[in-house]
Amino acid sequence: MNLTALLNLFDNLPAYADARELLAQRGELLALGLYKAARPPVLAKLYQEHDGPVLFVHGRVEQIPIWQQELEAWLPDSHALHRFPEPTPLPYERGPWSSNCRQQRLTVLSHLMAGQHPLIPASDRQSRPLILTSPRALLHKTVPKRDFLKAIKLLRLGQLIDLAHLEQSWQGVGYDKVTVVERPGQYSQRGGILDIFPA
Repeated sequence: MNLTALLNLFDNLPAYADARELLAQRGELLALGLYKAARPPVLAKLYQEHDGPVLFVHGRVEQIPIWQQELEAWLPDSHALHRFPEPTPLPYERGPWSSNCRQQRLTVLSHLMAGQHPLIPASDRQSRPLILTSPRALLHKTVPKRDFLKAIKLLRLGQLIDLAHLEQSWQGVGYDKVTVVERPGQYSQRGGILDIFPA
């Protein structure tokens, strides 16, 4: 059940108007002293009225999926709600990241890049993501913006391409050559046919 229509009731509350004005002045909101049940709808309403991306950082990793479910009930279906996950290893440990974690992080970064690169046009939905994350996720390094934008490739219908050069560029940004493509970040070549699963 979607509860988006109920958010209009906040327009009649003086306390909400004060919080919105404070957010406009400072660009951030500190603790508002709200009851637990009131927090997701207030965040959803503030997000709807904000022009840019919103980053919501929660100190407890296990609470983020609960927030995500609650916000999905309060936001319209066209919202851009994303989870910026934390890899399993701690920031000072060396260990493998799951492909799902890498894919989700890349998705969030691509939404943040919308409109900053000719190959990633900005749509209203993409340019205003609501990103849920934790301090632990933010402590992990990510790809530098310049390298991220340089790695973007656009393939068009009818485009002539040099397969060897394209393959080399995909391997340079971390794609794996496999026999059968099954997961994001893989590609396969059979003669003049290329299969790719975008990251």
